[in-house]
Amino acid sequence: VNELQRCIIDLFDQRYNPKYIYNTCVLFKEFRTKYKQFSGFHQHDSHEAFMCLIENLPSLLQKVFNGVLQQSVQCESCNHVNFKKESINTLILDTNINFIESLKDYFAESSIENYKCDHCNNNISAKMRRVLVECPQVLVIKSNSKCPETLLAIDHLNFELYAIIHYTGNSRCGHYTSSVKMYEEW
Repeated sequence: VNELQRCIIDLFDQRYNPKYIYNTCVLFKEFRTKYKQFSGFHQHDSHEAFMCLIENLPSLLQKVFNGVLQQSVQCESCNHVNFKKESINTLILDTNINFIESLKDYFAESSIENYKCDHCNNNISAKMRRVLVECPQVLVIKSNSKCPETLLAIDHLNFELYAIIHYTGNSRCGHYTSSVKMYEEW
């Protein structure tokens, strides 16, 4: 276990202790030592930093954030269905619509034009759908839309929202803050 991993484990160990105040200075120092691109005053995306933290988690903790997404594409000519599974640790949503609509659209059936079917070799329309077949214990969703502070439902799965990272600013500079739900309070 390296120093950065030790800092992350300490943070996880104390997250439910209301009397514990975690000093992030050591974590931040170790993080910037390992990831030089975060040194100095350059602007970075919070999701980029989060992904670096996840890759440094011991494998037991990485499993908390990892799930499996299955994408199915059905040819409208021969009805053959191709399935593709991939490991995910983040859902990245469309930012042009509100959060709930974007989440629904992500899992809704959609049309694909000029799809080349592996089975009948036709270039034709197809239907595509995504399903979480293995749900992570903690589902990370990246969206620029304002998100509700409530329960989220995806297909047959329900998630309780308990943390939000907020960004204020523009593409050149800004500030991140967070809201965390503890004991049913934001």
